[in-house]
Amino acid sequence: IDKINSAIDRSSRVSDAVVRHRVFGSTPEVGEQDMRSMRRLGSLRPRRTSSSKVLREVKSERHDENKISSLWQVYAQATGLEVLLRNKVQSWALLTRGGFYSRRGDFVRWEVAKDEPRLQRRLAFERLKETARAIEKVIRFYDGDVSRLLDICRQQIVFESVEDISHCLATIRQDSEVQVVRAKSRMDPDSDQHKVYGGYRDVALNLRFRTEEAELLGIDGHVCEVRLVHIDFANMLQGQDGRARHNRYVEYRTARGL
Repeated sequence: IDKINSAIDRSSRVSDAVVRHRVFGSTPEVGEQDMRSMRRLGSLRPRRTSSSKVLREVKSERHDENKISSLWQVYAQATGLEVLLRNKVQSWALLTRGGFYSRRGDFVRWEVAKDEPRLQRRLAFERLKETARAIEKVIRFYDGDVSRLLDICRQQIVFESVEDISHCLATIRQDSEVQVVRAKSRMDPDSDQHKVYGGYRDVALNLRFRTEEAELLGIDGHVCEVRLVHIDFANMLQGQDGRARHNRYVEYRTARGL
């Protein structure tokens, strides 16, 4: 909690100020450095909001006490869930011939790494989503509603065959400790979602943990993301060339408002 508090304190102030600005048209009360951050994220022109809409939003929030309304809360929950999710994807990878990348860009099956602590320390698991991107999504697409962020805590499992991806999907579906709340498949040949992502394909699952530990920590309502990726696509994002490809996608995504 202390780590998250120090890391995203400024981002939370920016987010809260921008949300107030987007809903009520007020001037954000933040410092000059925070103002520069907001200008980079988008225009600060006031948005006309009818009083009836504001009252509806306030009434909705009043009757939904469990709804997360702070970016800090989202990141605090994501931090608590991070270890649980990492352990879970490792167990799924072991059962379905999945693996992860090392920091050098080498693919390592978890069945090889599970008994090798030194090898495990070299694996590059996903980190929490950067706060700048989270704030951008909240402002541009979610109308200030931070509860709609579903991929702050995320992991990916890489597979060498489509059959293994299918096996992992079945394994996740049968796992009583998680509840899948949304599934998006860019592997479907009849879907045109992959066109939006430059031909990139994967399967993205959003899920909640249904365990006693998650309930005790108060994070059983937090939605995280697991991506199942074929190694041919995952390899394209490794190394310097992979980072360059991702940067080009970021520019494309920004231009299209994805």
